Amino acid sequence: MNSPPSPSTDTLLPGWVMALLLFKKLVIWGLFFAIIYLGREFFFLGFMTFIFSYMALHVVNWLMNRLWPGRDFPGRRKLLTVLVFLCLPVLMFGVGFLVMPHLVSQAQHFIGWVSQTNPEAEVAHLLEGMLAPSEFEQQFGNAQDPRYQKALLDFQKSGDRYVKQYLDFSRLQNWLEGGFNRQFSDALRSKWRTQLVNEGVASKAFEKWFLTVKYPAKQQTRDVSTASGKQMDSDAQDWLRLKTNSTAQEALQQVCRSPRLAAYLQEEWINDVINQELSSASSSAQYAAQFQQYYEQTRKQKPDQVPYSLDEYLTLQQARTHGQHAFSEALSKLRPQVAGLQQDQVKADFETATKHQLFEQWWNTSSPAKFIRHELETHLSGNASGTMESMLASLLNVPLDICTAMLLSFLICIDFPAMRRAIQRLRNTWLREVYDEIVPALSSLAKLIGTSMYAQGLIALCNAILVFIGLTYFGVEHALLLSMGVFLLCLIPTLGMIISWVLIVIVALIQPGGGFLLAIKVTSLVAVVVVLETFVFSPRILGKMMELHPVLIIAILPIAHSFFGIWGLLLAIPVAVFIINEVIFKAERAGTDPVQPGRHVEPATGI
Repeated sequence: MNSPPSPSTDTLLPGWVMALLLFKKLVIWGLFFAIIYLGREFFFLGFMTFIFSYMALHVVNWLMNRLWPGRDFPGRRKLLTVLVFLCLPVLMFGVGFLVMPHLVSQAQHFIGWVSQTNPEAEVAHLLEGMLAPSEFEQQFGNAQDPRYQKALLDFQKSGDRYVKQYLDFSRLQNWLEGGFNRQFSDALRSKWRTQLVNEGVASKAFEKWFLTVKYPAKQQTRDVSTASGKQMDSDAQDWLRLKTNSTAQEALQQVCRSPRLAAYLQEEWINDVINQELSSASSSAQYAAQFQQYYEQTRKQKPDQVPYSLDEYLTLQQARTHGQHAFSEALSKLRPQVAGLQQDQVKADFETATKHQLFEQWWNTSSPAKFIRHELETHLSGNASGTMESMLASLLNVPLDICTAMLLSFLICIDFPAMRRAIQRLRNTWLREVYDEIVPALSSLAKLIGTSMYAQGLIALCNAILVFIGLTYFGVEHALLLSMGVFLLCLIPTLGMIISWVLIVIVALIQPGGGFLLAIKVTSLVAVVVVLETFVFSPRILGKMMELHPVLIIAILPIAHSFFGIWGLLLAIPVAVFIINEVIFKAERAGTDPVQPGRHVEPATGI
């Protein structure tokens, strides 16, 4: 007689036991995420340590399998690990030596250019190119139209010439001087800071500044701060709490005896001196000589974008401050026209001036234009260059964290088998339940994240190289900086390339000599890169590991960014794949692994 089927384990557990198990899981994972949250300031360091460890272990495992297949020699493994970590810094230093000077230079130029650029003026310029021609044709027709002829005669009486050159000169000036001023001021700031730090508070220069500038302003500063109720930091409060009845020399001695207060005033002194030097630097002979060298070099590299010699540029710059008529007279003297071409120039000036006037009328009166200006003032008012500067500065300060992550990765990899055995021994301690709950899940997730980041990094590198070649060919400014941005953004699937395209198109539109034609060219370049990524790079490198529908990807990324910032964008897709396969569908790990890539990759971070 057949025995009845035994009930499942779940039906044998009382409800209170199930509730207790669920509560225990929640407590374990809650504590784990609390620890992660408390260490969020070090997330970049931890993430880079994980990436370096994953890559190094992969290389070491590959070398061991190639050199001594099926055998493991701890001593030889450690030797290979040391060799890998010796080669990795040399490789990174070599790439950095070749790339970083150009990248820093382009970043400085780009920050200075952006700080001089007015978003509202750039948007107006682009809209004028789109709307003004149709409005002009509607009101004046073509060159044979009587309305055109009458307006042309009226324009000739005004005497205005070279209207397009006048309107474009400000953009050329912002591009040239904005970028140069940033590079010049950064170099001067570094020079003066080094000199003043070496002099210190014991120098005569600091004593003179303290006695003539800082101490006389002490009482006034305290009165203003007290009246306004402004919250000051502790160093400023310590300065204001100095004895009010002490003389300037006595106050100076008190400052020198207090290391904290001396450091605070030294920093203020350095900033004051640097600001004074920068304010007078633009009229110095050093500035003029360096700008001449920079201008001639730029004109030699980009003659189409810089059509004037340095003398012509300085003359036109001075004339432009007196208006369009003075600018046209100065340019007419610099470049007298052939009689036969003068009429063509007049027609071109008439059409440019009239189109600009028609657009200005639309820009100042129409409801759509008012809406656009309101949005620009709301979202791009004043702080765009500061935000860009802080982003680029944080990128340029990454090397210190990278070096720390490499050191930690070396310490992990050099004795990784012993560390893995030590972690496994936790299962025999009172932390067994924590181990069984967290370690297997984190191990699977770590493998997935490591493999996906490795594959996505290769795809991003291929995209960046292709974009750099295309931007250099098309003559887009800051090609290296934009390509670095493409590499970083393409670590985010799907959305990264869209953001990269927007940034590249903006630069193509607003750079001198750019416009809609250049924007169309770079758009076609990005389209080719996207096709190659979709049909060549991703199938061969990523396989089916990150196979999610694009709609689901675009839906997940904004949510992840809202809760976890940039780290949410980087890790959202692998974590989503892990949750879908391992939590929702509970895919079996035995047999075919649903999260393995198209080609076999030996995991190196398993515990």
